[in-house]
Amino acid sequence: FANQMVAQPLLQEAFKMETGQVYNGGSARMVEKLFNTSSDAVLYVGDHVFADVSVAKATLRWRTCLVVQELEAEVLGMAQDQRVRQSIRELQVRKQQLSDVFNHMRVDMRRHEAESIMVGSSMTSDDECDMAAA
Repeated sequence: FANQMVAQPLLQEAFKMETGQVYNGGSARMVEKLFNTSSDAVLYVGDHVFADVSVAKATLRWRTCLVVQELEAEVLGMAQDQRVRQSIRELQVRKQQLSDVFNHMRVDMRRHEAESIMVGSSMTSDDECDMAAA
């Protein structure tokens, strides 16, 4: 951690925490060490539910607090994301249905072509036989 002195722009390494000071950098374990406390005594306040709060809770076992001001945009984004996902699912189902129709039409067309070739070749054979007899 570094103590960011308000009057001086330089950062100085902190070896203890002092009331009224601003700190930046460091790590979670350094906070616990400088406060001489364990993880269950730390309250972490964050403004991002996934990047801040859930990580601090899951990996560090710190108590957490979420700044709700940021939550409204995330909830709206998640709702929009759900609508987009639902739309994608519906489009995938429709694509599969159209693909099935297309495949059935292709099979029918090939069957029809094969029947046409067989009818044409049998007519040719009959015509050749008629011409040979004459």
